[in-house]
Amino acid sequence: MAPEAHAGSVPPRLARQWPETDFSSASVRFDEIQSGGVPRDGIPAVTGPAMRRVGSETRICTAEPVTTVELAGAVPRAYPLRYLTWHEIVN
Repeated sequence: MAPEAHAGSVPPRLARQWPETDFSSASVRFDEIQSGGVPRDGIPAVTGPAMRRVGSETRICTAEPVTTVELAGAVPRAYPLRYLTWHEIVN
């Protein structure tokens, strides 16, 4: 990496959002880094969602895309992508 690739001081917004990051090994110029719009931890998790059995849920059609989680000894769960698109995390 050329020294000019990360010439200049670390922008305050990056230093604030990523205090543990070693910016000396940056491979892009700081002025090329753009915000994704939402700040770090700015999207709330879905906490304690109500779970329903597949047969009793009427608001999801059979073709709706879901992400499934299957853990040994636990009831499998399906999370509709329409919710995960906005929340990204389910606790």
